[in-house]
Amino acid sequence: MNHFCKLVAMTLFPLGLVLAIPSHAQTTLPAGEAGAAARASPLPDLERRAALGDTSAAEMAGEFLYVGQTPDGIAVRRDWHRARGYLSQAAAAGRPQARLLLERIDSSPPPSAPDEELYVPGPYGC
Repeated sequence: MNHFCKLVAMTLFPLGLVLAIPSHAQTTLPAGEAGAAARASPLPDLERRAALGDTSAAEMAGEFLYVGQTPDGIAVRRDWHRARGYLSQAAAAGRPQARLLLERIDSSPPPSAPDEELYVPGPYGC
């Protein structure tokens, strides 16, 4: 190989490496899937981790179920019974925040179920 070919090869080799590395645009989710992933609730993952014995995940799952939403604003169905189970698991492992929430659940009256006979007017007020 002559000197010119070596020079060209040495110049183009780094350029080939840069072009071969996937760009950010190639590794991101499509727009529809990215929005759905961003809005997905972390609760199922926390419940799975809590079932495996992760007391931090149990505490967070219990708090989300007690409050009715995640810290980033995703609404979850309030379920004090399930919250109590997760918080009991975390409190038994010595997590103080879980113990406080558990005491709050025990000292509060249970949330009332929505009234099924609640009147809702029709679209024209009839």
